[in-house]
Amino acid sequence: MTRFDEGLNGAVVVFPPASANPFAIIPPPSAMTAATGGGDFSFGRPILGLQRAMLIWLLLGALVGGDVRAAVDVSRAYFESGGKRIAVDVFAPRDGQAKGAVLVLPGAGGMLFDGPQMKRVARGLAETGHVACVVNYFNRTDSRVAWNDAVMVQNFATWMATVSDAVDWVSAEHANGGRVGVFGYSLGGFLAVAVGSKNDRVGVVVEQAGGIWDRFYDPVDPLPPVLVIHGRKDERVDFEINLSRIQRLAERHGTRVEVLPFDSEGHRFSNGAMRKVVDAAAGFLAETLDRPGR
Repeated sequence: MTRFDEGLNGAVVVFPPASANPFAIIPPPSAMTAATGGGDFSFGRPILGLQRAMLIWLLLGALVGGDVRAAVDVSRAYFESGGKRIAVDVFAPRDGQAKGAVLVLPGAGGMLFDGPQMKRVARGLAETGHVACVVNYFNRTDSRVAWNDAVMVQNFATWMATVSDAVDWVSAEHANGGRVGVFGYSLGGFLAVAVGSKNDRVGVVVEQAGGIWDRFYDPVDPLPPVLVIHGRKDERVDFEINLSRIQRLAERHGTRVEVLPFDSEGHRFSNGAMRKVVDAAAGFLAETLDRPGR
């Protein structure tokens, strides 16, 4: 696989697209900006328009055997929480041979800003054999994003209840009533840990750029196995403080905690780092989700 690390306004482009990599075949926003006239591919051929960029992308995909997205079915479902209809985007292996089910929770950017990235995470997890359900918990509060900390303070308990309802729904619909995993980014990571300590149907938590927000609940209940993913350059959510909170709770109950720090990443990860995040999450889910006990 040849890598071209320049051009496209700083984005990393992989040619040809890797067959198991959901991030390689979907141009990032910076690539779309470049495709409309700003920037050029690193091998010196200018992009003259969106049509040419997309044609090149499709031809390269065909050369390596087609679109990896063919292995995944995507559908929209709904469940009810607090009298509100909550939307769920379901990514499922097309062969129907799912290993387990996992919720994917966006951060404060909601589906508007975090949704595209979380959908790529869900697709990547589905390609490894998991049913991945992206939950729009903001539907519960008739909102689209959390613009500031005050909004998060006001709604955190309500979103916790919504995510817990989502866990029960995903368990019933996609796990035969068994345990499910929860992947959460930023605010979604805080919710994943909080609900994971309260709802016994959560069998594993993967939290990225999140932690424990202990002002909203008493973190005394045991956690399921947790994979902590964080950028050391995160200026929004402190890595060391939140890791220590999770580790103290885990040590109290003998819970397994694994840590995957990224030295060069901040609160938002690069595409290259996100590929590693999906691989690590899929591996952790495979190791822990189907194992009994906390």
